[in-house]
Amino acid sequence: MAQGVELFLSHVRLNEVLMVHAVFCGVVGTLLVLSPHGSVGRLSGTYSHLAHELIRCYGALTLAQAWMTFQSRNITDQRVRKFLCESYALCYGLHFFALLRAQTTGHAGLLGLLCTFMSLVLSLLYGYFRFMNKGSRFQLPKSMGATS
Repeated sequence: MAQGVELFLSHVRLNEVLMVHAVFCGVVGTLLVLSPHGSVGRLSGTYSHLAHELIRCYGALTLAQAWMTFQSRNITDQRVRKFLCESYALCYGLHFFALLRAQTTGHAGLLGLLCTFMSLVLSLLYGYFRFMNKGSRFQLPKSMGATS
């Protein structure tokens, strides 16, 4: 099993992870920003204007993160790419534990499970690229033929 994971990770490129991350955040952010009143009421049982505005604000932050993640694929400085991986690994690791706690203390449904799983996957992927990847193997756009 461990060899299969290592083989899979040897074929995954950081820019691919950044692109999938950006698309996922773009979709989630858009859904949250455009969430109708009725869906917020169904999720919480009763509609709360404050909860709805917080959901929309979180969606706006998620959309901004999608744009930053998409644009960061062109960064050619290895130190900045490592910093991004550190930051995302920590952010999504904490996100995973917060969502896992929410899953174990209440019923968050299939959407909650999906978000918990995606947080774990993103944290592990970014952690791999930051801590398990040798500096010479760190994929820079310039070395892949990209121009910025």
